[in-house]
Amino acid sequence: MKRSFLLPLMLVALLLPPLSLLLTGADDALKTPVDSSPLHSHDASTSPAAHGYDHYPAADAEIVVPPPPQFEHLVATVIFSGARFGELAPCECRSLQYGGVDREATLLREFKREGAPQIRIDAGGFSAPLFTAHEHLKAEYVLRALARLDYRLVNAGWSDLALGLPMLREQSQAQGIELLSANIIDTETSKPAFTTFKTIDLPGDPPARLLLVPITDVYPKDEFNTEEFYTENIRGKVKFLDPAETARQIIQTQRREGDIVVVLLFSDPSRSPIIMENMPPVDLVMNGFHYLGQPRESHIGPNRMVTAGYRGRFFQEMAITREAAGKAARMAALTTVPVPSGYAREANLTQLLDEYTSETIQRYRGKNPAYLAEYKPPEAYQPSNRYVGVRMCANCHEQEHTSWQATQHAHALETLREKKRHYDPDCLKCHTVGYMQGGFYNLEKTPHLGDVQCEVCHGPGYLHTDERQRMLLQLALSRKTNQPGVQTYKHRMRTAFDESFCVQCHDVDNDSHFDFMQDIKSISHQKTAQEDPAQDRP
Repeated sequence: MKRSFLLPLMLVALLLPPLSLLLTGADDALKTPVDSSPLHSHDASTSPAAHGYDHYPAADAEIVVPPPPQFEHLVATVIFSGARFGELAPCECRSLQYGGVDREATLLREFKREGAPQIRIDAGGFSAPLFTAHEHLKAEYVLRALARLDYRLVNAGWSDLALGLPMLREQSQAQGIELLSANIIDTETSKPAFTTFKTIDLPGDPPARLLLVPITDVYPKDEFNTEEFYTENIRGKVKFLDPAETARQIIQTQRREGDIVVVLLFSDPSRSPIIMENMPPVDLVMNGFHYLGQPRESHIGPNRMVTAGYRGRFFQEMAITREAAGKAARMAALTTVPVPSGYAREANLTQLLDEYTSETIQRYRGKNPAYLAEYKPPEAYQPSNRYVGVRMCANCHEQEHTSWQATQHAHALETLREKKRHYDPDCLKCHTVGYMQGGFYNLEKTPHLGDVQCEVCHGPGYLHTDERQRMLLQLALSRKTNQPGVQTYKHRMRTAFDESFCVQCHDVDNDSHFDFMQDIKSISHQKTAQEDPAQDRP
C-alpha cells in the first residue's frame, strides 16, 4: 500500500500556447501492441556483455555488481529510477531478493565518477494508486528516501496523484524535492500543477544542456477501476492535457542546439506507443511505469523507450560523453544496474527503514482510529466469510494438522515477528488467515488466525464447522434411536487448486523461486474416508 507527492511551478503558462486537448477517456485506439524486449545494459557502440550486466536477475543466485562502465571524455551520468509503488525494501520472505533503498544508496555512491556530476531523477510512480492510511505513510517514507538518495527531481505519475495535490506539495516541499509534470493542470488555478520542464547545464566546452520534458498519461481506464481512482483527492481537481502535444510544444520552444532531450513519461504500456509516435525525435523516452520483473525497451517510430526501474530493484544509468575535447556532448550509453541482495547497506537509509517499521507498529498497535477504521473486525462479516482457525480444524483433521505443522506455512507469522513486520499490512495479507476479509485483524484480537493455516487455501470454515457439529450430534442421536443420520455436507470446503491460486502470494515479486508442481508437494496432505466421522471428505 503506498502513496505521497508534491510541488512547484507556474512560469510556463507564458510559454505554452493553449493546450486544450484534454484526455478524459480511455481511447481504444491507443491499445497498440508494444514492441518490447528484455533490456540489458545497452550502448550505441558496446554490447551488453561488455558491461557485464545481465537481464534483471532471476534471484536464484547472488551476483556481484561489476564496476561502472568507463568512458573517455565523460561529461556526466544520469541515474533514472521509477515505478517504486511505495516499496522501500523487499519483503525478504525468500533469500536473494533484489532492492532496498539502503543497498541502492551504496550502489549509487559506487557508480559516481570523479570529475563527472551524477544527476539523479525519478521518472514517476513513487506511490501506489491506493487510498489507505498505510499507503499514504509509505508514500511519505518513499519521498523521504528519495531525498536521502538525492533524487531531487521527480516526475509525478498518475499513481502518485492518489495523495492529492495539497499533500504532494506539502511533502515535496518538506523533503526538498521538485515535482515535475508538463501536462497535469490544477483546475482550481487553471495552471500547471507542477514544474513543466527542467534544464540542467552540463560541464565542458562547448556548453551543453540536459532538457527534461515530464509528461504523465491519464489513468488507464481499460486496466483499472477509474471510479475508484478518481476519489475526492482527484476528481475534478486535475485534468490532463494531451501528453504528446504538450511534449511537442515544450521541445519546440525550449530545445537548443546541442541539447540532450529526455522525455520523462509515466504511461501504461498499452497507451505509450501512440504518445511516442506523435512526439518529435528525442534522445530517450524514460518511462517511470513498469508492471514487474525485467526492464524493457521499446522502439516506436523515431523514439526509443526504456523502463526506469521497478520497486527499487534496478535503475538506469545514462552516460553523457564527448567524442573528443571540443566536440558536442551526446548520450553514449544506457546501462541497467540491478540492486542485488546482500549488497552493503548504507546506515542513513537503514535508519529510515527502521523508523518506518517503528511507526507502522506504533500506529497499528496503538489502535490509531484512522488506521483501524479501514479494517473491519471479524464479527462485522457474514458467517459465510468468517474463519475459525486451525485448532478447530484439528478437532477432526488431526492428520492434516500434523502435516501442516511441519511446513513453513505454520511459522509464517513468526518470520514477520523476527523482522518486526508483524503489524505491516503488506506482509500480513500473505502471512495470516483472511486478512481484511473476515479473518485476522491484529495480534491482540485474533492471534489464533496467525500463520498460513487451513482456511487460507480451503476457505472460511465457520459454516462448515457449525454444520459439522450439528451432523455429529445427529449421528450420535441416530445410534440411540436407530434413525439414519445426515451424511452429506452442504458447505463443502475448497479442495482443488491451481497455480493461479498460489501465486496470489507466491508471485514474481516475492517468490521468484516458486515452482507450483514441485512446491505443492511440500504441503500436500491426504485423508482417508475411515478417518472422517461423517464418512465424507470436506
